[in-house]
Amino acid sequence: MIEKTLRLPTRVTEFNLAPYLQLLAEGNGHEKVFIDFARVRFFIPVAITATVAIVRKWVDEGVQVTLINHKDNPAFSYLQRIDFFKKLGLSYKEDFQRRKAKNNFVTLQEVTKQSNRD
Repeated sequence: MIEKTLRLPTRVTEFNLAPYLQLLAEGNGHEKVFIDFARVRFFIPVAITATVAIVRKWVDEGVQVTLINHKDNPAFSYLQRIDFFKKLGLSYKEDFQRRKAKNNFVTLQEVTKQSNRD
């Protein structure tokens, strides 16, 4: 299979996380994956981080990943503010003033495994 388009759902909560992860898995094994953000309104943090992780995995495997309808989406500025696009290696002009995150959200942080072998 060469191409796959994944149409992301409107909402991902703890109640539909498993089907969302199954949807993302449908992109495995393709040369090109298009991710359609047209309906996205709300994703819980684990769904956002899972999306970043799978997209980065695909890119590392040489898959051509294209985001569509992401800039014309109500969630765009929030995803931009939490550095979702930066974690995917994308940069867009920001139409807001960045301030230090308080208790209402945190930016995505990469967790790496470091081993201390003596």
